[in-house]
Amino acid sequence: MYADQLIDRYRALYRISTESTEGERTNAQGPLAKMRKDYPGIHEQAFPPAPPPPPPTPIIDPANIWSRFREGAASTLGWAARVAAEVAAAEEARNFAEDSVEITIKVLNSGRWQAAIRIQEHDLEFAARNMTPTQKIEFVQRITSTLEVELLQALEDYAV
Repeated sequence: MYADQLIDRYRALYRISTESTEGERTNAQGPLAKMRKDYPGIHEQAFPPAPPPPPPTPIIDPANIWSRFREGAASTLGWAARVAAEVAAAEEARNFAEDSVEITIKVLNSGRWQAAIRIQEHDLEFAARNMTPTQKIEFVQRITSTLEVELLQALEDYAV
């Protein structure tokens, strides 16, 4: 092993011989060749080869294949169960809106149109207290989409 100062000097000469102008490269090659002759192995010490990359991890570790399968299946099944529960809860909210809300549209004697949404107070209270935020959104969206359909139908009837 050569001293750090010697290695630093070799590295500086090497960089000059490879990265500088033509004249500097030519001037650095002589001392560089002399250092290589006087200090065998100096280049390898100054620029050691990069360590080989670690071997790739196998995609499927035969020792853990079943535990990894169990973990993946459990998380997938848990996700599927949560999604199924959300879908069922949203459908329940839509059905509740259809069963508990009445929408009517009529033309008043004054010539104005009136849209009425009727819901019993206890049904509204039930929705407010017992529905999740997602169910409340679905409940309101079902009411508004039903109102939209009723208005479109009224417009078609009126156009005739």
